[in-house]
Amino acid sequence: MWTRRTYVFLIIIFLCMADHVNVKFSEGSGLAPEMRLVLMFCLAAFTLLFVYLLNKRLKMEKTERELELLYRTVQRDNRM
Repeated sequence: MWTRRTYVFLIIIFLCMADHVNVKFSEGSGLAPEMRLVLMFCLAAFTLLFVYLLNKRLKMEKTERELELLYRTVQRDNRM
């Protein structure tokens, strides 16, 4: 079974070995202004999506902890 650390390690190795395109935002960068606008829009959209999903995940974790606490409380009260 692969752990989270294994996945992180493999992703880091992949990113270090991959060839990356250097995008420079100067006038002579070769990136058309329309494409630059789309790139920035997509970057913002994916960043907002990431923040939204991370927020949902953190709320789920909090709810899960609260539910576990309630479950343990009910278990303890039923024993008495």
